[in-house]
Amino acid sequence: STRQILIIDITCPYGGTSHTQRSLENAYNQKITKYEDLRQFLAEQHRKTAIVIPIVISSLGIAYRKSIQLLAQILKLKKSDTQTFTKRATGAALRGSLEIWSKHIREKEREPSIC
Repeated sequence: STRQILIIDITCPYGGTSHTQRSLENAYNQKITKYEDLRQFLAEQHRKTAIVIPIVISSLGIAYRKSIQLLAQILKLKKSDTQTFTKRATGAALRGSLEIWSKHIREKEREPSIC
């Protein structure tokens, strides 16, 4: 069989306003490193190609292009499907960040003020 083993990890690092591209690249590389032993083990055990695909989207909804391109290449996605995935994933990251922020603000409002 020519099937591959895919290890897909979705990560959503904090998306500050400075050095965003570098932090996305760092998150991508950390995931590659994190799963390397597992990738090798699975490849040897099953005698198949094993690939790590880190999907990196910042908390502010910025997708790391290299991770999206790798996913599209491995899964043979059409351009339109890749764009749809990216829009939905970045939207989900933004919604999640908004929920976290909103919860934080609500909790702050409930705290008694110290005067």
